[in-house]
Amino acid sequence: MSMFLTDYLEAKIRRYLKDIMKKDFEYDEERRVFIVNEKIGEGISWKIFVNVEEEWVFIYAPLLRVDNLSKEIKYRLFEVLLWLNNEYADTSFQYDRTREIILVSNEIHADSFVYDVFEEKYEAIINAIKVFLEEGIPDLREHVEELKKRALEALYL
Repeated sequence: MSMFLTDYLEAKIRRYLKDIMKKDFEYDEERRVFIVNEKIGEGISWKIFVNVEEEWVFIYAPLLRVDNLSKEIKYRLFEVLLWLNNEYADTSFQYDRTREIILVSNEIHADSFVYDVFEEKYEAIINAIKVFLEEGIPDLREHVEELKKRALEALYL
């Protein structure tokens, strides 16, 4: 992929996040990723990542790390994630076995990268996090901040 396309897509992402959506974000120059500080609900904030790879724009958020969860809780969690993947087609819940983290993601091909599509895919990530918090982790609610922090750390190991 040409650097021109990457630079072009990153400029559009920056414009969308800053000028149109008025998001609080930073840009990691080394990793070439936008890190958005998103408000998910009352007192709940989350990091959403946006980056360009090849001809694709990826929007994703690490949800939690599962390495210390019991088999019963993991089973229930994976069962809910399969259900959510089926019910909410605009997003994909994923399990990164190497890092033992659960993520939610969307991708947009460069050919269809316009604001309306970006906004729809971005908002779908926010909605998926909300649904995940409501449906996916009732047994883990008091541990969400710690599990989320560990997932963010694992993402950058």
